[in-house]
Amino acid sequence: MNTTTSEITVHQQDLLVILQRLLKKKDFTLKNLKQEEFQTCLGLASLTIPSSQILNEKDVNQALKHWLNSTGSILWIDHVELRRTLIDYGFLHRNLAGNEYQRLQLLDKHPAKTYIDLLSTMDIDVTVFKIKQQLEQQKLERMNQHMKGAH
Repeated sequence: MNTTTSEITVHQQDLLVILQRLLKKKDFTLKNLKQEEFQTCLGLASLTIPSSQILNEKDVNQALKHWLNSTGSILWIDHVELRRTLIDYGFLHRNLAGNEYQRLQLLDKHPAKTYIDLLSTMDIDVTVFKIKQQLEQQKLERMNQHMKGAH
């Protein structure tokens, strides 16, 4: 599968590599990420908010907390800062009163559009689980190689 926007071409395999890089990291902040990692991470977080529904702040916070306690546990951020970041980068819309939120359908020119399109075709939980298994297997193999070298 290949999706193209103005300047970026991202293949699903490339997205899996980005996800693998993110899952290898521990306790990182959004500031420390490359652009494609940043967009992927915010895309993942935004997908926890149901599309085309207007939600109150409590429901948005609950969805983001759930994400931060599962897939997003690799990210060092609280749900309030994450919510604000999603708004600032155009993933979420907050009404003027500040009490209603809605996940936006990204425009083609949005830097995360390609990532969101690809992520929305995947079963994220299964994909993340498989990547974590693969990383754990690689870690065990390295440990075994180290143990063999020590003897």
